[in-house]
Amino acid sequence: MHCRLLLLALILLAGCGDAGPEGDRFSGLWQLTSVNGQPLPSTGNTSGNAEWVAAVLQIGQQVGSFDRCMEDPSTSSRTSSSTAIATHPLSGDKLAVQYFERRDTSSDTASVNGSQLTLRYRFVLLGGQVQGVDVLTFAPLSGTTLPPACSLAP
Repeated sequence: MHCRLLLLALILLAGCGDAGPEGDRFSGLWQLTSVNGQPLPSTGNTSGNAEWVAAVLQIGQQVGSFDRCMEDPSTSSRTSSSTAIATHPLSGDKLAVQYFERRDTSSDTASVNGSQLTLRYRFVLLGGQVQGVDVLTFAPLSGTTLPPACSLAP
């Protein structure tokens, strides 16, 4: 039994090599600049009544995090939420992004064009039903430490 588990672990590790040159273009910190082409703060299709005011996406070799800062316009109260992500390269200039908080098997898609990262972010209900999609645009953020998204909000 232990040999089977060890073999399975070795197979999984062998398939988890680095993301290669394609993944390197995605690595680093990214700061949200717009939602569906609109400047921040902006109400999106995935945020209900809340507005996106800031977000930071940290992408490493197959793992990272996504920190969001949302504001309720009726009360001006801000909330922050963060989740771990897993990534893997797709064909061309795309990267699959999965969120720990969703616990589903479907992925969102990120792409890099020049110095801009675009994330097609879906709001998914339990059971996999998509309720809305936002196109989030990010610019590179200098540094190596993930700042809280709300600290970057205007």
